[in-house]
Amino acid sequence: FSGDVDLLKALRNSTNIVAVKLLVDVGFDPVIEVAQKLGIQSPLLGTYSLALGASEVNLLELPSAYGTLANQGRHVPTHGIRRVLNGQGEVLYETDASKNAVQAIDADTAAIMTWMLRSVVEGGTGSNAYIGRPVAGKTGTSEKNRDLWFIGYIPQLATGVWMGNDDSSPCIGASTTSAAIWRMFMSQITDDIPVEQFPSVPRLGGREATVEAQPIKPRRVIANCLSREDASTGEALPATPQGAQPSEATAPAAPPRTPGGPAPSRSRSEENGASPPTAAPA
Repeated sequence: FSGDVDLLKALRNSTNIVAVKLLVDVGFDPVIEVAQKLGIQSPLLGTYSLALGASEVNLLELPSAYGTLANQGRHVPTHGIRRVLNGQGEVLYETDASKNAVQAIDADTAAIMTWMLRSVVEGGTGSNAYIGRPVAGKTGTSEKNRDLWFIGYIPQLATGVWMGNDDSSPCIGASTTSAAIWRMFMSQITDDIPVEQFPSVPRLGGREATVEAQPIKPRRVIANCLSREDASTGEALPATPQGAQPSEATAPAAPPRTPGGPAPSRSRSEENGASPPTAAPA
């Protein structure tokens, strides 16, 4: 028993019970809504374990969501092709994703989240990711070490590392190993990227709420599983309290699969072992 634990310390040391208690105070729906605004697109289920990352998301979504924090709350949709030229150098296709950028969360909230995530790297479970410049990020380990994550960012770039086996067997190592791989990768690509500071931390006290809390009355919740058809259409089934009729179901479902919780998407086809880091410009 550690007594009173604030959110900063809980995030830094991956004290998950604090995340669950925060979820109970805020509610399923507000958490889901913010996750989707940040860039999470995978179907999500509403359960208490959503605070631990019980729903699966992929290695493209997580850097996208963390990139929103790096970008002071502005979310830029992910894309793989910026421009296509023909043999004569003529532009056949070009996209400017910034035109579709939206302010997902306010800049002050993003700055507070970045401040807390910096503590993970500067004195917590993500210390292996330190590269001698401002970095924010989070480690994540699923049950039995089947997935080892580190998602981190500098002001200009967000990068994610996942280690795991295609058959979902346990890995040898820990999420600190993913953080070390992140450091090795970022150390090689940041030489030409100027060092920038993250925004300063705004006043913490007296802030108005940016979401409307919908506290959860503690009870047993049974989350319906998604069928293949539901998953293909992106429709999430509701979580139903035990004994309730379908009409009494709570919210359509749950959280971003944050680093620090179980199970990523298994749609990847890489060989067993560490996947290539995924980078998303902030």
